[in-house]
Amino acid sequence: MVSKNPNLSGVEKFQYLKMSLVDEPAQLVKNLSITNNNFDRAWKLLVHRYENLRILVDTQVARLFNTKNIKNESASELSRLIAEIEEALAALESLGCDIKHWDPLLVYLVVKKLDQDSMKDWEKSVGDHRNPSKYSELLEFLSSRVLTLEAIEKNSSKKPTNINIGLKNSKNFHVKSHNASPYTSRCALCNNPHYLSRCQNFLSKNPKQRSEFVIRKKLCYNCLGFHSITTCKSEKRCRICQDQHHTVLHELPPEKLNKPSTVISKPLATNTSNLPSTSHTVHSLHINTPVLLATALIQVLSLHDESFTVRALIDQRSEVSFISESLAQQLHLPRRAACVPINGVGSKRTCTSNGLVSIKLVSRLNPSISFLEETLLLPKLTTYLPKRLSNNLPVQVKNLPLADPDFECDKRIDLILGV
Repeated sequence: MVSKNPNLSGVEKFQYLKMSLVDEPAQLVKNLSITNNNFDRAWKLLVHRYENLRILVDTQVARLFNTKNIKNESASELSRLIAEIEEALAALESLGCDIKHWDPLLVYLVVKKLDQDSMKDWEKSVGDHRNPSKYSELLEFLSSRVLTLEAIEKNSSKKPTNINIGLKNSKNFHVKSHNASPYTSRCALCNNPHYLSRCQNFLSKNPKQRSEFVIRKKLCYNCLGFHSITTCKSEKRCRICQDQHHTVLHELPPEKLNKPSTVISKPLATNTSNLPSTSHTVHSLHINTPVLLATALIQVLSLHDESFTVRALIDQRSEVSFISESLAQQLHLPRRAACVPINGVGSKRTCTSNGLVSIKLVSRLNPSISFLEETLLLPKLTTYLPKRLSNNLPVQVKNLPLADPDFECDKRIDLILGV
């Protein structure tokens, strides 16, 4: 569609090619500039490197023999086995292999990978047949068995085990993005839905009064959670003196700071079963000070090689990257179907992607550095708005070329770059 299209120039063909490559193939043509003549050169490089019929056939045969065995009776596992075998056979056939007479080999190979119950049912269906079974007969049996198992699992009160199979090759795989949502526990002072460390009533008190309140309510001296300091799992410490107390409790006399466990020896005698199990690990992250996340200004290229500067959030807890719908439309990027559920904090599904696009990212400081990134489309990415810093930047970083010189601005985030 591209290489033999007379309406496309060599530059356009090369751009399409580079947008279609990832990993090692992308690195192979990375240093070639996008010109009319370099498309043919890049194509020859790729053909010379990857069009090795012997290796391609060996790879597909290895897929056949290395397909994972089914341990437990499961419709999803059986579907996975059928899909992997069929994909390998289709690939071998497209490579010119004559698989018409492979029936005895395929039947033996596939049956050995079945779970015990499926294997028994297959042998019962064969009965006392003397002639070798055909692969098409086995495939028909397995397809029928998938439907049976799906009906059983659907009507069973016990939910089937969720086994994530072939995440990289499935359009319906689940990904995780740990861009935290607001904590929903109640404040111990005013009972509003926020952290105690962010409660204005609590912060209006002096450190001594705050400490007395924490002791009276039997809260954790380190993270202000509903447990004793002896059971606190948070590794966070006071940001001022690094002792084991919350920053908002600083400036107390040393004897008070060093012996909080003597006055908080028992956990709070109330029902805390509804509190998130990780609540104590995040309390100390949210004190009444500005929080800055890692942002960067990045050059991105449109489908027609136009350059735009966008703001990206670097999220090291996200398994994939995301792009906003508005930016994808502005860049006229071609999209592919990808309905991917996105899981957030607590492994709860937060949204579903609208598709998948490839975007070229270019360093704002060094244009020779660029790479392609696969990104999932979302209508909206994040509502993160940084607060203005009350203090100046440390002298050590004042003269550094910052990834985001305007890190305090409220410009919207159009990209989230994952790990």
